[in-house]
Order: sequence, then C-alpha cells, then structure tokens
Amino acid sequence: MNRPIQRADYKDQNIKEASRLIREATKEGAQIICTYEQFLDGYGFGENKIPSLQDPNIERCENIETSKYLQALKDLSAELRITIVAGIAIKEECKTYNSALIFDPSGNLIGRYRKTHNAGKYATWFAPLTTEQQKDNCPSFDIGPRKISIKICNDLHFRQTTTYMMQNDCELLLCPAFGKYDPSSLKKDSAEFGIWAVFIHPQGCQFINNGTIISEQKAVKDKGSFALYKVAFKKNVVET
Repeated sequence: MNRPIQRADYKDQNIKEASRLIREATKEGAQIICTYEQFLDGYGFGENKIPSLQDPNIERCENIETSKYLQALKDLSAELRITIVAGIAIKEECKTYNSALIFDPSGNLIGRYRKTHNAGKYATWFAPLTTEQQKDNCPSFDIGPRKISIKICNDLHFRQTTTYMMQNDCELLLCPAFGKYDPSSLKKDSAEFGIWAVFIHPQGCQFINNGTIISEQKAVKDKGSFALYKVAFKKNVVET
C-alpha cells in the first residue's frame, strides 16, 4: 500500500497528480470522481500522530476558507463540469476532522462529511462527534442524477449511519477508505437498502448494486509514490 509523497512539496505533487488523473477520468465520461480517504496528506499524516491543538503539525490540516488545494479542486470541478468528492483532513474551529468534501460542477463546496467512527489510536487524531452530531452528519447531497451520501472507512461497519442516510433519501453511497480492503459491510448495506454503493481504496475500488459487485477497478499507480483512485460514474452505468 503506497503512501503519498513525504517531502516539503508533497501536497503540491499530490494535487498535481490528482488533477492529472481527474482529467483522464473526465475524458472517459466520468460525472463523479472520488478520491480515497485523506488522499492529499496520507492516512493519519503518515506515521505521525495527528496533533493536539498545541502541536504545530495541526497546520497540516486544511482550512476550508483559505486552502489553495481546496481552491484547486473547486476550480477543477468547475472547469470540467463534474462532481469531485475529496478525502482530506480539515481543521474547523480549532478541531481536526477526517473529512470528505463535495464540490459540484459549478465549483461550489456543497457539503462535507466528517468520519464518525475513528477507531483505536485514530480516535485520538480527530475530534469526536456526539450522538446527535452523528445523526446530523449523515445528509444526502443532490448532485443531479443521484442523491449521494458518504461513509469514510470504518464508518461502513455501522449500520445506523446508513439508516440515517436512507432517511435523507440516499441513492448512491460512497465509501472512501484507507485501512483494510474489506467492503463486506458495504455490500450488506447495499443489499438491505437496495442502493448503489462504491468502495474506494488504495488497492482499488468496487461498484456494488443491491449487494452484488457489478465491477471492480484496479488501482492506478504512479511510480510507486502516490496513488489516486478514480471512480467514474457514467449515467447509463448507474441507471442500469
């Protein structure tokens, strides 16, 4: 499993490579492109613990209002007229969140999802959500052909999260991940609720409909240093 480039300009390099792959996917007819979990920085900031508020490494989290990388994604979604779902560590109100941000074809940030179930040592890296916050954290986003909801990695093992999303009319469930390559719980959700689901991981991704794997894509790797996994939803495929 490859980790993102770890050097002074690693984020610049990663966003550059992501942009290249996003353009490729768009040429192939993609309408929605989703990265894996924390594609910009690497899961959990590589081998380092995500910091306390006093730790200067908190600056590695992106500020939604000022991040040049988020602006680059906004510009790209507007230019290509696509929806981009990006897994990025975000800082908001002096707290850090493992997040997925949704940019619409006009370049607007239309929503965000914060990982709800940070397991083990990872639970110390990001701000916890209360039970009420967890419920409010499960909207569906109207992107045109489908209403999408998002789970991040370990969230896929918690059925209640999907229940909240279905109450908000979810039709397509995206799950960007970085840990174990195991979409079995996502398959169960897809079967129980009768929806499309897609598992996006550094080893590849799976398209699932009503609990059945419709197709699987292998990872797209670049010289062993960084990998972005693109999920291309052509309208006719999703509606099959």
